[in-house]
Amino acid sequence: MDYVINLLSVSLYEGLAYGFVTLGVYITFRVL
Repeated sequence: MDYVINLLSVSLYEGLAYGFVTLGVYITFRVL
């Protein structure tokens, strides 16, 4: 069970990081 929770938390953090990078690139291209 701990493995599943660990996997979910890791995927959640990866999703957040990917979202922030995508948002940053989008804002950068909008400003330029």
